[in-house]
Amino acid sequence: MADFGNTQIDQLLAQMRQTLDGLRAGPTTSPVTESPETVGEAAAGQVRAVMRDGRLDSLRLDPRMLRLPGEDLSAHIVVAVNAALAATRQQGSPNNPTTVDPDTLARQLREVQDASLRQMTAFGTAMNEALAQIRQAGEKR
Repeated sequence: MADFGNTQIDQLLAQMRQTLDGLRAGPTTSPVTESPETVGEAAAGQVRAVMRDGRLDSLRLDPRMLRLPGEDLSAHIVVAVNAALAATRQQGSPNNPTTVDPDTLARQLREVQDASLRQMTAFGTAMNEALAQIRQAGEKR
């Protein structure tokens, strides 16, 4: 049975942070002051992305969202991150990057989405196998 838990979710979030780190503009020449955070949400607030200094600072998923198929969950994550990025651009802080290569972002987010889909597929397979074993045990009684 596949093992799907917090470790895989943490890896997915770390990969997303790494992706956004790679999109940051070069180092600033002036001292960096902490910029205010910007927030993007999806699924009625059940997925929340927080940006700070042009980087993904945190991503919160309501536990109920983990019941969704991987493809749906990934889509909600992309919507929340894009909303946070848009809010960051609108804010216009000098510490936030104003240009992002959309092709690079799209490719990297697609990779994150694909990884999420693979993990959710493994989780679904494991759940189906567990249910089959429970059914078999019940039939033997």
